[in-house]
Amino acid sequence: MASSRDVAIVGAGIVGCSIAFELAKAGMQVCVLERGGIGEESSAAAAGMLSGQHGVTNFGARYQLHLEAREMHAQLAEELRELTGIDVGFCRWGLLELLFTPGEIRAADRCYAVQMQAGLRVERLSREETLTVEPTLTPDLQGSIRYVDEAHVHNGRLTIALAEAARRIGVELRSGEPA
Repeated sequence: MASSRDVAIVGAGIVGCSIAFELAKAGMQVCVLERGGIGEESSAAAAGMLSGQHGVTNFGARYQLHLEAREMHAQLAEELRELTGIDVGFCRWGLLELLFTPGEIRAADRCYAVQMQAGLRVERLSREETLTVEPTLTPDLQGSIRYVDEAHVHNGRLTIALAEAARRIGVELRSGEPA
């Protein structure tokens, strides 16, 4: 069956489904072609980390993009829950950078100092404080840096929610159809 669309997207992973969703919200007619199943390739293998602050000492454009994207994920998670009922598992668990060597400690302390001076939420934890947070860590641990605001999403659920939201607003999703 032939159909007329404004845009054809190849790949129904997180990127393809999110582009389809946004284009459809902007009023475009969109078709997504996926040779396999929705979200079964790279999107299924990703860790779901939304980490823009970890290790950063340069607050340039890339850093700003990471922070804005992390905040946009919070908004997207709520929008998708309202539209589809799917919880994509967005949460701010933070990120714990484990430190073992003097070189790792020096680099992390520099990052910590720069981020503290910039007013970001970051914590320097001693070995004992780190083991209080995660008691089963290896004994040769020297300490850690905790990036309080780093976030996480369940990427599998995110892909499914994006695909379902896109479908509900008129996107044609074709699984099992290579381009």
